[in-house]
Amino acid sequence: MTIQHTELSRSRGFVRATDTSGTSQREYTIWGSYDPDDIEAYAIALAPEYDGRGLVRDKISVDSIGGGNWKCTVDYVHPDSNDQQRELDVGEYEFSFDTGGGNITRTVSYGTTKYAKSGETAPDFKGAIGVIKEANETRIEGVQVGVPSLKFQIRKRQPRTSISLEYVRTLKSMTFKKNDATFLGFEAGELLFIGATGREGTETDPEVTYHFIASDNADNITVGDITSVVKAGHDYLWVFFEDIEDASADMTVKQPKAVYVEEVYKEDDYTKLAI
Repeated sequence: MTIQHTELSRSRGFVRATDTSGTSQREYTIWGSYDPDDIEAYAIALAPEYDGRGLVRDKISVDSIGGGNWKCTVDYVHPDSNDQQRELDVGEYEFSFDTGGGNITRTVSYGTTKYAKSGETAPDFKGAIGVIKEANETRIEGVQVGVPSLKFQIRKRQPRTSISLEYVRTLKSMTFKKNDATFLGFEAGELLFIGATGREGTETDPEVTYHFIASDNADNITVGDITSVVKAGHDYLWVFFEDIEDASADMTVKQPKAVYVEEVYKEDDYTKLAI
């Protein structure tokens, strides 16, 4: 008898994730042989190596449901998922990253194209976004935009003698601190240490995972008519607007008057991490 199959209607369920924990599954009914070796060979040839979501085939389970019929389940995982469980030797490390980015409210644009009714002039807000004028109030709403963001982590097996309560307290005190000097190729102020996780056993050396966010320094930012603004990667920039009479549009408008760069994270010596 020829071996045949059908894919079940509930097949192709999946778990979507931004890290390496994503999974998916395919389910089939296979019939046409009582020989498990024949069914196994057929299942291996049947199941695609990749699921179309970037996940790779992990394992194939085949169970007899009687009468020469078999249930076949194929599990798919992220290609790097197994690496997360790999035991490291002392001094070894692994590097993983995520460039998923984030969102901010931007109140001033990089450039503006203005359009007005025939015979009129569009007010000049010097790049201010979402200017709302209601009665005696004018406000800047801005817009939510995506921004580049690099998150990465380093998992390292440390010598047992290097992990102490004092070291753990050091990690705590350094959490949400910027780098005060070049570190891992990033200039001072571009890295933010956002904490560490670790584990230790009676018979094993401790393993620590260090988490960072990277943001580029900038030294030539322009906001409206204000130029050459310098901002470290994790400093906070905000704009103060003033009311200006726009003679060409015959109205009062909001325009950037000053730019402020605030240091909201302190610095620390990243060599204390002992990575």
